[in-house]
Amino acid sequence: MSILSKKQTEISPESVLSINPSTFLTGVIQTKNSIRIEGRVNGVLLSENKIVITQGAYINGDVYCKELVCSGEVEGNILCKGRITLKSNAKINGKIYTYTFENEENSHVLGAINLINSISEESSIFADLFIDKYKDFFKSPLLNKELSSKMSSLVEVKLITEKIATAPATSKKD
Repeated sequence: MSILSKKQTEISPESVLSINPSTFLTGVIQTKNSIRIEGRVNGVLLSENKIVITQGAYINGDVYCKELVCSGEVEGNILCKGRITLKSNAKINGKIYTYTFENEENSHVLGAINLINSISEESSIFADLFIDKYKDFFKSPLLNKELSSKMSSLVEVKLITEKIATAPATSKKD
């Protein structure tokens, strides 16, 4: 029996991190695998693949993924590198950034839906949404090396940009 229906995904159940309905998790989940949330999460979800949030599931935190299928509730910002699908009765309270957005009748969004046009725009949004809040986490040696390197670079770019923006203007005297 598959954890996800074939209609929802083509991935095998072995490659899915599943949070069952009786689980309450606090912290950061970072994985290359897909994630299926049936319980409650207070924290950040970072997946290089698909995230499925089932009906009755609740996320209080930000979400970053390749694809999102949501039937539950999210209170936080979402950055999706692909498609977001809101199923009937899904509730999102936060900003949504994605390349493709679709929603079923009776889904609700309290916030803005922003369609992304380029990878550079996606990187800028990621830096704005995630880097400031979670910069200590992204510098952590606990991250996989590839993602840690990517995130550390974004942290450095963000910090340098802020330093330049806040530097006092100098005038040149003749």
